[in-house]
Amino acid sequence: MQEKDPTKRFRTFEQQITHPIAAEISETFGYLYQYGPFPEPFLKQNERFSRKWHQDYFSLVIRQDLKDISKVSELDKIEHLLFLIPSRIMSPLSMANLARELEVAHTTVKGWLEQLKRLYLLFPVEPWAKKISRGLKKEKKWYFLDWYYAPERAARLENMVATYLYRACLALTDMGYGKYQLFYARTLEKKEIDFVVALDNQPILALEVKTGDAQLSAALKTRQKWFPGWPTLGIQVVDKRKVLQKYSKDTWIVSAERFLSILP
Repeated sequence: MQEKDPTKRFRTFEQQITHPIAAEISETFGYLYQYGPFPEPFLKQNERFSRKWHQDYFSLVIRQDLKDISKVSELDKIEHLLFLIPSRIMSPLSMANLARELEVAHTTVKGWLEQLKRLYLLFPVEPWAKKISRGLKKEKKWYFLDWYYAPERAARLENMVATYLYRACLALTDMGYGKYQLFYARTLEKKEIDFVVALDNQPILALEVKTGDAQLSAALKTRQKWFPGWPTLGIQVVDKRKVLQKYSKDTWIVSAERFLSILP
């Protein structure tokens, strides 16, 4: 994704994605998916230990770190907020609905989410809003930096991919390759592309995440209508091993572990 010229970018991606990967990458991906990115649970590889570790980590961040950096006193409600987010991971997050459930103001929920972002628990993905017909919902999606907290299967895989893309955008921007940003695209008809990566405000990548579907999504097939005049790489990431299929118009279906292994 470092190349600014589309032709070079597509060629570089093909070289990287078709390069043979080590056999242990699939095994490592499975452990990362199951236990999350933190060293302790990943190395221990014990579900009971991992569950307890992640519970304690939540409490530590809320009861100590958040208390240290802010004047927030309703720690129980913030902890409750974190427990409400997993079931909402794959959809735009409604601040109004959360505010009603937590019995606080809309602006209070917004402030809490920003505090949790500062503590590296959550990060937002905004909607892409440039020349997409029929309009977009304005709500952000929110994901955990540690995807262990997401429900298993579809939500966890999407959260895991989101985390890798988010970190890649930050890394490429910090290395001076340009301004990389992560978005999602969604129309009022609820047609959606899970993730869009933009370079200097121009979309360069449209990506869908599927747990097992090896059929190319309609959104990727028609993505040129979403981004007229901007050549984009289309990738469908699937939770199946040893999948690597190229389609026309620089579109691919790729195993999750293969795709994630090439990101910076």
